[in-house]
Amino acid sequence: MCLVRNPCIRPLSIEEQCGINLTYPGTTEYTDRYVAPPRDKPTSDFIINPVADYRIDGRPMARQRFMCTETEYEVRYEWPDGERLMKFPWLRK
Repeated sequence: MCLVRNPCIRPLSIEEQCGINLTYPGTTEYTDRYVAPPRDKPTSDFIINPVADYRIDGRPMARQRFMCTETEYEVRYEWPDGERLMKFPWLRK
């Protein structure tokens, strides 16, 4: 039963009368209170996330040539030494 006589106002449905939100997710408290920042604020002179310009100095890592005379495997490898082997590891004290 509708108590509203004005035809411009639509009557509430049963769900709306029960308090169920029909426009889910609707607006949040944050979006209601959020004020967009002004667009005419002065900005800084630096560029955010600039693109690298290689025309001036070139690619610095490409200029450096690393000539390796021996590999790390050759330098750090230890040949097996029979004197360092434990002959009977199960008899260890």
